Amino acid sequence: MVLKSFSYLEGLLTLLLSIFFSILLIILYKISKCYFYPNTTDPLLRNIYKSIDGWTLSHFFYFAYITYIFPTYIYELILLGIFWELFEELFGLLGLIYKDQKYKWIKDCLEDYNHPGRWWYGKKEDILSNMLGILYGLLLRYFI
Repeated sequence: MVLKSFSYLEGLLTLLLSIFFSILLIILYKISKCYFYPNTTDPLLRNIYKSIDGWTLSHFFYFAYITYIFPTYIYELILLGIFWELFEELFGLLGLIYKDQKYKWIKDCLEDYNHPGRWWYGKKEDILSNMLGILYGLLLRYFI
């Protein structure tokens, strides 16, 4: 029983490290966009259909991929997806980074034209996209 619990924790740690690495890649993408292309808009912000943009699609594909790799952590992925959107919404509303003037360049560079005054925000569509991505990842894993 202890060995089974240890393997669960080991897998969960691997999942969390994978997600952490993905978040670092997104931050690197955003910073490099500001550094190399400061006067351009993020192409992932373009609406594809109503309020679905490239970031919403990236949620779908990311959660499909991560579910395919870690199919036994469905509930954890659902909770992490919901908590992440809540974190994004709170972080964006509070404006923790760009209230300090030395970080104003981040706001100026990354501000989203769909959400004026904010560059980081949570979307309920992303939670749905996460769930659909999880379902798709399971379908790929077990039925294809």
